[in-house]
Amino acid sequence: MAGVPQLSTNHIEGLTRQFEVIAHNLANVSTNGFKRQRVGFASVLADKAGPAAKGRVEGKVSTDFTQGALVRTNRPLDVALEGEGFFVVETPQGIRLTRNGTFRVNSNGQIVDTRNRPVAGEGGPITLPPFANPETVQIASDGTVSAGGEAIGRLRIMGYKDLSLLTRFGDGDFVADPAAEPVPAPPVRVHQGHREASNVNLIEEMVGMIATTRMYEAGLKAISTRGESQQSILRVAMS
Repeated sequence: MAGVPQLSTNHIEGLTRQFEVIAHNLANVSTNGFKRQRVGFASVLADKAGPAAKGRVEGKVSTDFTQGALVRTNRPLDVALEGEGFFVVETPQGIRLTRNGTFRVNSNGQIVDTRNRPVAGEGGPITLPPFANPETVQIASDGTVSAGGEAIGRLRIMGYKDLSLLTRFGDGDFVADPAAEPVPAPPVRVHQGHREASNVNLIEEMVGMIATTRMYEAGLKAISTRGESQQSILRVAMS
């Protein structure tokens, strides 16, 4: 929050956005694989946006992709990633990237996520053979999935050189910009029987919310005082 210029209506809008982002982070403190958002403030330069926009403050929202803690669950279809990479799930609108590896097996024997979307393997959706017990599925550190002692597929894990080109799509999904350059073999390790916790720091977000609230209240008071002063000057000038 440091470095925000003298408050104006524009700055109040930025603080409102900051408050919304913090509230969203707090709402997802327990969401597996969630990546917190943050707001960075920057003044718009006149030569970039025109003289009318000079000094305007914009709050750019970005994603913090730092690793969340790995929590052991011992559930065979709970899978967590250590390192920079994403699971891939298939949807009618195309693939989605996620760090939430809470999976299960549907009635067709496919490994799916919590929204019943097929989890992509390197050769397509991963399907267990008939009568295979999901509780005995094994997932190796390289993502190879085995059932009944035989490999049946390998989790498709994607990475990107520039994570800023990933767009948030819902609370846990991301979509890659067409210009995003994928990493052929992202340096990532798969942990079976674990979930990646949200990377939201509860205490840090609460402190940020308190600071934002105080600045917002101070800004409103300053704007109100400024307006009252201007009205007094007008009254004197017109008397």
